[in-house]
Amino acid sequence: MKRKVAFFIKSLGIGGTERVLIAYLRGLVIENKYDIELIINRNCDVNILLEDVPKEVTVKYILNKKFDSFLEEASVKRKKNIFYRVVYSIMMPIAKKYREKEIEKLIKDDKIDILVDFERSFVKCAEKFSCKKVLWNHFTFDKLSKEGKEKWIKNLEKYDAIVAISNEMLEEIGSFYPKKHKLFMLYNPQSFDKIIDGSEKKSDLSKEELDLLNDNYITYVGRVEKIKGLEDLIDAYAKIQNDINEKLYIIGTGNETENLKTLVDRLGLNKKILFLGNKSNPYIWMKHAKLFVTTTYGEGLPTTYIESMICGTPVISYDSPTGPKDILGMGKYGCLVKMGDKNSFAIELKNLLKKKQSIELYKENMKEKLKEFKIEIITKKFEDMIERI
Repeated sequence: MKRKVAFFIKSLGIGGTERVLIAYLRGLVIENKYDIELIINRNCDVNILLEDVPKEVTVKYILNKKFDSFLEEASVKRKKNIFYRVVYSIMMPIAKKYREKEIEKLIKDDKIDILVDFERSFVKCAEKFSCKKVLWNHFTFDKLSKEGKEKWIKNLEKYDAIVAISNEMLEEIGSFYPKKHKLFMLYNPQSFDKIIDGSEKKSDLSKEELDLLNDNYITYVGRVEKIKGLEDLIDAYAKIQNDINEKLYIIGTGNETENLKTLVDRLGLNKKILFLGNKSNPYIWMKHAKLFVTTTYGEGLPTTYIESMICGTPVISYDSPTGPKDILGMGKYGCLVKMGDKNSFAIELKNLLKKKQSIELYKENMKEKLKEFKIEIITKKFEDMIERI
């Protein structure tokens, strides 16, 4: 009888973490060693990647669709409306408690053997769950204080395995957590065929999108949040915008979108820096870009870097903890710039766009690195981990 492995994620939006999970599901379905279940907390229109979940995977939701929709409305309106602020403050704790109870029930009713906490959602209550548990860590512990590390040691004790998604992150966790036998390093696997197919698919694009695609541009794809450092990217672009021909496309949404649009407006760059929102197929935008650009201040193992490289587009990034160095190989497979150094980023970006041979060298070198992200290789490592717990 196959063991049942359940993955929990908050939603299936456009983010890199969500696409990594889809890749794992695809790989595990092909291997067919386990019964796979996907548990999604949110039950609303944000789950745009749901169509990519293999049909062999059982999908279950935690929240009621009406409840989740109202919770989302309250979350959006609470900043400007005191009624929604009060409602949200009451509803959110209730939703969290309900989630815990529902997970306990699913573990029992569905006879789940292993629960994979794919977004560190249960660190405060994992001891309540009777099955084996895997914690998937996508975030750096770089800034943890001594007290913070002691707290995380207690959290990690609740799990049977802890996954780091880069070598740097594995070393980081191992520096304060003593039980090395519970630590595993698994790169984020990638669905190469799906990414390449998407990078060549123009049939779903509007005429306006095709015009944008055929222009000269560099791109950022991902969440538009403070941690992503997009204000630095815009400032760096502004320094060199008169020296380059490429526009900057920002693909994605988040709580910093309006602030950044205001910044772009103040700089008078509305016609050069374009906010394109979410794209269900970001790969075609990656492929046609001259470079993938990012000034992030924190990553686990940034999926978008790997996806861009698969599409044939090199990356220039801040050297933030923990993933960029792993992927870009200290500058061999892409360009690394000291974190926070906007001036150097601007200079390196301009030089790359002016020197076609540098971009071509990165394109050739990065083929070597991409072999490490093959889904069949990493799926085998996942299965080896599961058999050890």
